[in-house]
Amino acid sequence: CVACHQLNGQGGEVGPALDLIGELRDINYLKEWLRNPMSIKPDSKMPKLPLSEEEITELAAYLSTLKKEKVK
Repeated sequence: CVACHQLNGQGGEVGPALDLIGELRDINYLKEWLRNPMSIKPDSKMPKLPLSEEEITELAAYLSTLKKEKVK
């Protein structure tokens, strides 16, 4: 992901930063996006990646945790 996206200020600049993606998109959206980005956004620069369903599930679960930390 970091070849194109930034996370914690590190990585590429082709795609958007992923730091808060879990606040913007739910896990089902993330799974669908990872399966085929162009089915959601036909002009997407993100290619369809050769990910297995297990990889999609695990990656979407991780991405859904990327949220603003709450101050206690």
